[in-house]
Amino acid sequence: SGCGAVAETLIVYLSHSGVLERLRQREECVVFEVGLGTATSFLLTAALAQFHRTPLVYHAVEWMLLPVELFGQLQLPSAIERCLSSGLGQAAHGTDPHLGEPAFQAAEFQFLPQLVETWCDWVSQTMFSSDCLSYRCQLSAWVRLELYLGDARAGDAAWRKHLPRGGCDAIYFDPFSPETNPELWSRPIFTEL
Repeated sequence: SGCGAVAETLIVYLSHSGVLERLRQREECVVFEVGLGTATSFLLTAALAQFHRTPLVYHAVEWMLLPVELFGQLQLPSAIERCLSSGLGQAAHGTDPHLGEPAFQAAEFQFLPQLVETWCDWVSQTMFSSDCLSYRCQLSAWVRLELYLGDARAGDAAWRKHLPRGGCDAIYFDPFSPETNPELWSRPIFTEL
């Protein structure tokens, strides 16, 4: 995203997917993300779920978890503050009257520092091994992550077992770009999802 990962998460993933509306209405939400990466989308979604006291079950498939030090260096609480104060958390008005709404409130992210800390603690304390590809992180009373570390390409069927049973409310598809990961930007993957 030209506006950065935080604005992309707020506009594309949270607002346009309907996840924000579900969380604000306190409707349990199930999200499936392809490409957890820096965990920005996960942590911002988790902060909203925590603030609105809404159950969130977040499934993610990731090829390789990033080093825990990186998550802290991102300074996500400061990034969300900058994004909101600069207006990047709001889509531009266009022909759709819903674009530009809803405005995100800084208070909705008040639990973000605590969630980032809990996430970093969990990553640093979890013994990741090549024998185990599936992990569960209970980030808070409201937020649970089901993480699968493996290959999401169409040729590898193992990740399919980790798709949410009964479907999901939104898919965050974030494996960088088609130029970077062309094998993930393919019809078989989209059909499966």
